[in-house]
Amino acid sequence: MAGRRRALAIAAAVVASLSSASGTAVADEARDCAASSLLQLRGPAAGFDLSDPVVARVTAMNPELWFQMPPDQRHEECISRTYDVSSLPPAVVVAPYLHEDLEMMKRFVGSLVGNTPERLLDEILFVSDGNDALHVYAEELTSLHPKVRVHRNAERQGLTRSKIIGAQNSKAPVIVFLEPHCLANRHWLQPLL
Repeated sequence: MAGRRRALAIAAAVVASLSSASGTAVADEARDCAASSLLQLRGPAAGFDLSDPVVARVTAMNPELWFQMPPDQRHEECISRTYDVSSLPPAVVVAPYLHEDLEMMKRFVGSLVGNTPERLLDEILFVSDGNDALHVYAEELTSLHPKVRVHRNAERQGLTRSKIIGAQNSKAPVIVFLEPHCLANRHWLQPLL
């Protein structure tokens, strides 16, 4: 349970940093709904639904995108809420990385592709922060899905500078910064937009 609280705290920090209307009731509700839809990939995968239709659809597109759908632990008000996707702007997900595990990154991509309406996901931009040749994974990542792109920093810039570089290399009106060892759960993006 402590690991889940830590994951939600991290997710809430990500969501809170994205909210321009911080402190309002709407921003607080959006933060809570989005935070409950992000799960940090740490430790055993107990409780995951391996037969979820979203996972089956994504795996049919590319078997390498297989991921374990996390249990839906959103608040009941968040589950019943609907969003007009056609009125929401597209977003780019910027994910800086340094010596990350390729399998976790594949699951990250699978969860984003599977749990984000196609119209809302402009691209997934990985920023390789000075990784050595064994950890760049540019070809492996870009082959996963057409919306995946990798920018490579020739030298290590650090997390903050890599996020700035990712933002400068994106074209979407909304930028979401995530760690590449997260799983996006159902309706993770809509409350943010």
